Amino acid sequence: MKRKFYPASRDDRAFFWVMVFGAIFAPWAFVKGDISYGYVMCGVFFGGFLSCYVFQDTSERGKPNPYQSAVALVLAMSKQLSWLSAFLEKEQHKIAETESTLSQLRDKKSELEPLLNTDKETVRAMLAALSKANSRNVWKERLLGFIIGLLASLLASWIFGFLNNGR
Repeated sequence: MKRKFYPASRDDRAFFWVMVFGAIFAPWAFVKGDISYGYVMCGVFFGGFLSCYVFQDTSERGKPNPYQSAVALVLAMSKQLSWLSAFLEKEQHKIAETESTLSQLRDKKSELEPLLNTDKETVRAMLAALSKANSRNVWKERLLGFIIGLLASLLASWIFGFLNNGR
């Protein structure tokens, strides 16, 4: 790893900012007239410089290990596959329950179907008898209606004639 102006490792970045702090306050201390504080800040600056650039960490600590990332991916896939396996088991159980319910309903249907067919025939016979009775009654009702209409016409003409003669 090459040395850089702004270091890659966290520790070296801390020493970089200590060096910047020393570089800012050393001249300020000399201008103010506090010589001893200025020398201390110069020491802080040079100490930070040495720590940051001369003894800079050039190891590969900052880069992720490809084996660790591969192991992490495999572990994540393993968790996902175990979750998927559990999900599929639950779904298979639900399918088995649905199939058993469906077979029970088919059995019930086969039991009730003959009863339903006999009931249909009975209902059809009852409706046929009712329609025959109704067809006879229809003609009776039509004849009765005609006779009542005829009588109503005769009554209306008689009332009209009576009222016209009285004038």
